[in-house]
Formats: sequence, C-alpha cells, structure tokens
Amino acid sequence: MKYKEILKVIFLPLLILLIHFIMDFNNVYVKYAWLDVPMHFIGGIVISYSFYLFLVLVQKKDYIKIKNKKILFIFIISFVALTTIIWETYEFTFDLVDNGTRQTNLNDTMTDILLGLLGGIIGFLFVK
Repeated sequence: MKYKEILKVIFLPLLILLIHFIMDFNNVYVKYAWLDVPMHFIGGIVISYSFYLFLVLVQKKDYIKIKNKKILFIFIISFVALTTIIWETYEFTFDLVDNGTRQTNLNDTMTDILLGLLGGIIGFLFVK
C-alpha cells in the first residue's frame, strides 16, 4: 500500500482526534458543553468515511470483495459502533484516572454513542 493511500484513510480521524485533545486540554468542553454533541456526530461521519476508504483500498488489492451495499453498510456501521464503544471506554477510563467530567451520566454516554452511529449512517449515505 502506498503512503498516500494510507494517509488518505487516517488523516481525518487523526485531525478530529487532535482537535479533540486540544479542546479537552484547554477545557473547552467544560466552557462549551454543547460542543460534545457535534464532535461525536462528526466523529461518526469521519470514521464511516475513513473505513469506507480503507475498504476501497483493500478491495483494490483483492484482499476482500464487497459488492452488496447492505453488507457494506453492515461492515461500516459495525466499525463505527466498535469505534464509539472504544471511545466511550476511553472517556470512562480517563474520568476515573483524572476525576474528569467527560461522562456525566448514562444518558450522556448513550447520547454520544447514538450520535456517533447517526454520524456513521450519514457518512455512509455520502459515500454510497
């Protein structure tokens, strides 16, 4: 795989991650709690798009072939779901470590997961 192809797949998720860490470090989420909502939604879109690019890349190399759009949707949304669960686990873990407020309650966690999934669905609609 070429370096440019891999960079294309990981650039947006890394950019969103960098923006998140800058905002978290500077307590932007504490000052503007509403920013958590678009960040999870945008994160879902970005992960969906990036995983689609990854699947296109591996299909070019004949590692996998997915021709059915329903199967493609299941693959992409499953990866978005996995990513949101990992992200919420990260938030939970770091709240324990630094007594943070990334997760205020179960409602916040579930909303974050649903926003990520909704973003993933919207992202899929853009690519297909």
